[in-house]
Amino acid sequence: MQQKLQALVRQGRDLSLITSAQHEHAARMLDEIGRLLGGWRKAQARAATGATEHDANTP
Repeated sequence: MQQKLQALVRQGRDLSLITSAQHEHAARMLDEIGRLLGGWRKAQARAATGATEHDANTP
């Protein structure tokens, strides 16, 4: 889904529907959303298995 949104934002820039500054801002926001969702998914997976964050950081 994130890749699809990135492609649409890029296409908007290529078609001059958004400015380069708007494209940069949208790309930064999409990256941040991706990191947040990745962390949330990781936390959900740990919760489903009963693991703690300490368990995940222990070698």
